[in-house]
Amino acid sequence: MDRTCYLDVETSKTPYHYPWSSNSFLSCVGIINADQERKIYWFNHRDIDVTKINYKEQIREIQAVIDSHTRLVGHNLAFDLLWLWHIGIDTSKIKCYDTQVGAYIISGQTRKMVSLNEECEHYKIPTKIDRVKMYWENGIDTDEVPINLLSEYLFQDLYCTQGVFLKQARDIKRLKLGTIIKLNMELMPILAEIKYNGMRLDLELCKKYEAEYIAKLAVIEKELVELLGYEINWDSPQQVSCALFGGTFNVDDKETYIFTYKDGRTTEKVRAVKKEVELKGLFKPPSNAKLGKSGYYSVGANMMLQLKGSTAEQKRFIALLQEKASISTNLETFFTGLQQHVTEDGKIHGNFNQSLTNTGRLSSSQPNQQNLPRKGTSPVKQVFLPAFDGIMNADLKQAEWRIGAYLSQDKVMINELINKVDIHTLNAQETFEDVKYRQEAKVVSFRMLYKGSAKAFYHDPKMPDFTLKRWEAIVSKFENKYPRLIEWQAENLRTITAMGQLRLPSGRIQKFSLQEQYGGAYGYSKTQAANYPVQGFTGDCMYVAMINIRKKMREHNLKSKIICQVHDSLVFDYSNEELAVLVSIVKEVYDNLDKYISKYFGIDFNVPMGGDIEIGETYGSLKAYEG
Repeated sequence: MDRTCYLDVETSKTPYHYPWSSNSFLSCVGIINADQERKIYWFNHRDIDVTKINYKEQIREIQAVIDSHTRLVGHNLAFDLLWLWHIGIDTSKIKCYDTQVGAYIISGQTRKMVSLNEECEHYKIPTKIDRVKMYWENGIDTDEVPINLLSEYLFQDLYCTQGVFLKQARDIKRLKLGTIIKLNMELMPILAEIKYNGMRLDLELCKKYEAEYIAKLAVIEKELVELLGYEINWDSPQQVSCALFGGTFNVDDKETYIFTYKDGRTTEKVRAVKKEVELKGLFKPPSNAKLGKSGYYSVGANMMLQLKGSTAEQKRFIALLQEKASISTNLETFFTGLQQHVTEDGKIHGNFNQSLTNTGRLSSSQPNQQNLPRKGTSPVKQVFLPAFDGIMNADLKQAEWRIGAYLSQDKVMINELINKVDIHTLNAQETFEDVKYRQEAKVVSFRMLYKGSAKAFYHDPKMPDFTLKRWEAIVSKFENKYPRLIEWQAENLRTITAMGQLRLPSGRIQKFSLQEQYGGAYGYSKTQAANYPVQGFTGDCMYVAMINIRKKMREHNLKSKIICQVHDSLVFDYSNEELAVLVSIVKEVYDNLDKYISKYFGIDFNVPMGGDIEIGETYGSLKAYEG
């Protein structure tokens, strides 16, 4: 017997559609089941007498419906879950299925964040008639939309979702995607929960840093103008190009002219004109720099790093430019940017996008919580506070390197990991012939995992200034040491060239598109062929860890929460009384992740895994846990 029910909620219109906003409200919840039984539970509408609504009884009834079914289906179901939790509905015991995520996995990550209508069109299912949208676009909120129209809209949503789910179920079976679908559907409520939990922000400290960085920026720009001898618009790539490498640009100016009236009288007037400014430039363009179509050089971060000064003035100018870029990023993206996302509960509730990348890994937006500066490079993380007693970060050690070792089955990589060899020190000795290059050897190892090249290392200003010949020797030594890794990368490219796709051990299908190569020919990217499977399967293995950690947290009835996911790390807001238990849960899962992965995907995952745990009073004051 099919025990699937389909659910959708209607809420206040965007941007006040999340439960943590005081301007938001839940208008109604609609549910249908496989027997086509349907019902709408009204919570807020002008045509409903709210004094006659027994909210507690409605919530109990919704809970009873969910408890009597085994699967809950919705399109972008993560959003609906936020509201169900807000009104006190427990969904922890029912399996969830999101047709938006389903479309993404079935398509090999090519159909991203699709709307319900787009998925209906894909399966040739009649789409819903979106007349309600016209009301929203005209400023009319959901509770003012005629109730008959809103009811029709809601039921259309549900029937479309049901039709899409049944079509997707056939595709999942045909493409043998059952395991990867199960993984992603178990992950989806956890990501919704992370968004629901949010990260608490110290708004006053954020404003303090903002003011400090604005002042720092003004001082730097003043000194840059003094060195340059001319004031330019630092937000204009053309003007910065001219300042660095010479050239001309136009600026808005005014001039006074004599205006003559018909009767011969004259008067002075002011008019807007364009003034041409020519600058000699402080530097010669790097050898690999090319003029853009606009006639100016690129002045992006990579170009800035390649600038080399011979005079004290030039060196100072470069240092100031680099400092300005760092301060501007911290200011605009973080100290100013984060404040725009703080909600009334004093938290940011960012998105963790499950259906957006080509590889299957998560991305983050509004704001990007996966892109916060590393410890020691900025005080940004200091503004994130716990709601309980402290912040804990649990990081999977060398996750991508270990996944690369498993996927390629390179014996040298696997043996080094099993024997706990300091890989980067050893590679510094063997490839650079000097242990002082340990950090550089680390960079080389991970870039070679993604098909790095000697030429790229040679042109990278952050890497040692070796000759191209020496870089070629370093790359050759690496490839000779890990031959199976290099062979595996070549095998991937051959498979992609023949089939246009790869299948990962998790069952995930990754599809690839032809790229324009040098000379105008089209082919598949060597970098993507090496990168995508490592990125994708690393993400899948991290999802296994997240699912098991959250399950064990629930078994122990912990109030501590997961508040962020940063690629191979999980961030927790913990209670002191639960810290020891939380640490033991995370350590057990991380240290035995090879076994969890083997069981979940039905494979022999023969590479050891593990993790590091840090705790602190803020996200920016983390130190190794020594309990």
